[in-house]
Parts: sequence; C-alpha cells; structure tokens
Amino acid sequence: MVLLPVDGLARYYGESRRRILGLVSELDGKELERQVPCCPAWSVRQLLAHLTASAEEALAGRLLGPPSDEETAAQLAAFAGWPVDRLLEHWERLATSLQPQLAAASAWPLFLDVLAHEHDLRGALGKPGSRDEQAVELAAERLLTWLRPPRAMVVLIGERQFSLGPEGEEAVLLRTTAFEAFRWRLGRRSRNQLLALDWSEDPKVLLDSLCVFGPAPSDIIE
Repeated sequence: MVLLPVDGLARYYGESRRRILGLVSELDGKELERQVPCCPAWSVRQLLAHLTASAEEALAGRLLGPPSDEETAAQLAAFAGWPVDRLLEHWERLATSLQPQLAAASAWPLFLDVLAHEHDLRGALGKPGSRDEQAVELAAERLLTWLRPPRAMVVLIGERQFSLGPEGEEAVLLRTTAFEAFRWRLGRRSRNQLLALDWSEDPKVLLDSLCVFGPAPSDIIE
C-alpha cells in the first residue's frame, strides 16, 4: 500500500502540475490547439482551462466528483479567450490556496483529475513518462478500492492483490500494472483494449463496471 506523505495529496498534485507546466512551456500557438486524443473535443489549451477551472471548483467546495458534460462546457467557456500565460498564473494562485485541502487528503477528485490529464497531455504531445511515480500507484489503488464489479474479480499488480466484488464465488483474475489500472479505470482504454488485458477468462460480464467513465470510443495508444 502506498502511504500518503505528511502533506497528503499536496506533494503529488504539485509534482503533476509542475510536470504539466514543463510540457507546455515551449509550445507555440499552433501546438496549443493540438487535439488531445483522450479528450477528443479538447485542445491542449482547453485542457489547461479545465484544470484551472477544476482548481476553482475545488477551492469553492464544489468539486465532489467527475463533472457533467454541461459543467465541463461551462468551465471551458469561463476561460475562453484567456491567454495561456494568464491561465497558468491563475492556476498557480489557486494551487497555492488549495494546499490545506490537499494536505488534508480531502481533494481526491482534484488529484485524480490533474494526474489523468497529465498523461492525456503526454499522449497528445508524444512525450510519455512519469508512469512509475508513487502518485500513479496511489491513484490506481484508490480507484480500485472504489470498483464494484457485478462478479468477483481479483486484480493483481505485481505482488499486490485487490479482491473485489461479491464474496463466496470463484473470481476472475486480471493481471495488470498500476499505470494501466489507473488509465482503464478512468476510461482511457477502449472496450477492445479492455478485452485484450491479461484475464483468466472471458471478462465481458465485468466490462461495463470497470471504468468511471468510458470506455474510450476508440483505442488509446500511449
């Protein structure tokens, strides 16, 4: 089990945010309009607007779970036309104000959101990395503990075992990695990709329960 550091989620949120800033720091205007495959209606610029808006929502106590499509559209509209420099400066101020929430480990949706979109951005820019971070392991663990499959299943990540679903029946076994579990739980894999994971038997009865949102409409290669 990955233990939270003394500052709760603040360290992991801050590290992911700084990695995102590094990824976008040298992008030109055209590159900022590049489509993000995991968020097919968004550009890189809109992804940054969403992250800034999510920080605002968390600070106001309104970010309690995944936003609806309508809420996300309102987030993007609120920052439409903002220069990226101004957007990132605003996000910096918000992140500083969010430290108490993050330190108290009471901002899981915000943490999961920034980490997921960091890897969405990496996919869009062709710059994979940071897959072995403790933050990814922690995110995978938390997302798996929230999984409620209709049939017993066991998820193996290295030597770690997650027993999920109804007790008293033979379990379907899935061998995976923390990074893959983190990605498929948040809908960053297609139905075909889910079927192609390392299952002990046909997992079709489980597929509709695996993703918080999704699955992705087409394969996500990253």
